[in-house]
Amino acid sequence: MRRTANFLDDGMMIIEHLTMAVRPGDGERLANALAYLSDRTLVLRGCLSCRLSREIADEGTLDLEVRWASKDDLIRHLQSETYKQFLFLMELSAAPPTLQFFSVKEMQGLELVRIARSSSYARP
Repeated sequence: MRRTANFLDDGMMIIEHLTMAVRPGDGERLANALAYLSDRTLVLRGCLSCRLSREIADEGTLDLEVRWASKDDLIRHLQSETYKQFLFLMELSAAPPTLQFFSVKEMQGLELVRIARSSSYARP
């Protein structure tokens, strides 16, 4: 069972991830439309990053990842006219798109790798 009650706690970064299947011949047009909306999203308050990519193994798949500084920033975006255009593009997907939101409590980088690989790290 999925818990959603505390999903959008204040103070947590939110990652929005969209995966869309592209019909043959529509890839370039759909990618260009998503890129245009991504550029408009990137300048919005609270948008930390916005990345659009095409899968190497499956050129018929587009992925969009947007990182939001807070719940309020995400909600404001979901209520916007720009997001209405994203929803329209999602309807053009060759298969039902996958849209997920992740609440991030903590992020770490290479320092975690260093700690995990150090000889003093207690292994389970």
